[in-house]
Amino acid sequence: MPTIEKFNGIKIMMYSDNEHNPPHFHASYNGQEVQIDIKRMTVLKGELPPRQLRQVLQWAKPIQNDLLALFKQYNPLLRDG
Repeated sequence: MPTIEKFNGIKIMMYSDNEHNPPHFHASYNGQEVQIDIKRMTVLKGELPPRQLRQVLQWAKPIQNDLLALFKQYNPLLRDG
């Protein structure tokens, strides 16, 4: 799983194989992991401490379209979900 960003101890990743809709990315911090729906900017699965989750969402919102394009690039066989 490629790491696409790291900041404040948080690692942002996106899978390129065996992925599923809806388009999402993964964020991990201190052994915890969360999946974030790119279109809705909501948690699909998992949890992070509130402060780190806020930082992830603040990082992702301005580049939401870029993240969606990257998910589609990594997972070209998935239909838009």
